[in-house]
Amino acid sequence: MTAKGERVKSILPLYYFLMLEPNTKRSISNYKSLIEQLGQGIDKKDEQNINVNIQLSPTTDTDFSAAEMMVSMLAASRYTEKYKDKSDMELFVETNNGIFSVLGELKKDNTGFWWDLYVKTFYDLVQTNNDEAFSYFISKSTNSEDVNKWISENNDKMQNFQDWLNK
Repeated sequence: MTAKGERVKSILPLYYFLMLEPNTKRSISNYKSLIEQLGQGIDKKDEQNINVNIQLSPTTDTDFSAAEMMVSMLAASRYTEKYKDKSDMELFVETNNGIFSVLGELKKDNTGFWWDLYVKTFYDLVQTNNDEAFSYFISKSTNSEDVNKWISENNDKMQNFQDWLNK
């Protein structure tokens, strides 16, 4: 899907893989790929100018076009005044919530493999308030002090996510 220029269809399996395997050697490269793709097409020229390039190839699934635009807009929003004091992890959590929420709203009119497996799963994360714990959980491979601290300080949220995951 990456080669086809279908970013949303490329990142959904990365999210799913990281949910199943959050902290292995393979996780590190998949996490990096996810982060790169989430920021793709954003170029901050200076404090006043941010270029957002949304590349929709002829093969891009039109059902996912709105989600493609949302991913780019969420990536660009990190440079706005509203988000200037947020950490990378806080922005990652908000980005994931935004993507999963938009996809969930789009799902109402769509069916098929992508919608029924990936979108349904990730939208359910948002609906059950497990998206924040999910975001930290899939970030374990970064071995970030912030990630490890959040996980250790949020046992209830992590347990709720673990319970959700085991269902």
